[in-house]
Amino acid sequence: MYLTFDDGPNRGTENLLRILHKRNVCATAFLVGKHVYGSKKQQQDLELLRKDQLIELANHSFTHAHNRYTDFYKNPAAVVHDFDTAKDSLRLYDRIARTPGRNIWRLNNITVTDLKSSKDAADQLKQAGYKVVGWDLEWKPNNTMALKGKHEEMLKKVDSIFFNDLEKTSRHLVFLTHDQYLTDSDSVNELDLFIEKLQKSNRFVFRKISEYPKINEVLN
Repeated sequence: MYLTFDDGPNRGTENLLRILHKRNVCATAFLVGKHVYGSKKQQQDLELLRKDQLIELANHSFTHAHNRYTDFYKNPAAVVHDFDTAKDSLRLYDRIARTPGRNIWRLNNITVTDLKSSKDAADQLKQAGYKVVGWDLEWKPNNTMALKGKHEEMLKKVDSIFFNDLEKTSRHLVFLTHDQYLTDSDSVNELDLFIEKLQKSNRFVFRKISEYPKINEVLN
């Protein structure tokens, strides 16, 4: 089980760290460069993340496509430049990346593009040496930007993915949610219960994304 959290540092980052330490589980934070420079608090949260042994940092672009995804992926060279800017400004030199607004994979053994219009940009990220990782299961928000639904529903989805062998790599599930969905007590509690019950089942080991199978092989 790979717990991954996008768009940090953001509202909810400190709550995320509290949950991880309460349960003593590791996770990967996919950072957005411009969020680091959005406020002094976000800069402080980056330092908290950087110092934390339970957290691994990865690249989620500098601009988050300015939230205009269709336009962003029309210019593959600009996409690579955006990730390079985040890499250099945040010192994310291992080149593990996740594309904003898209569930794209570009590893040696996995090539997945959710929307064909993003293919050229994804291919150029791979050519530039990025190891692009998407996800197998996302806990999405409701209309108030809190976690939607209860932890029991997410646990059933985890079981279904494993039962039906729907993971990109068998027996390895990449889970995604976002720091900014963890600002209310209900969301924090539901994520905490989700992790607690995964732990208590004794069926899962938690890993950082750099430990995902074959992710560190040299890209062809």
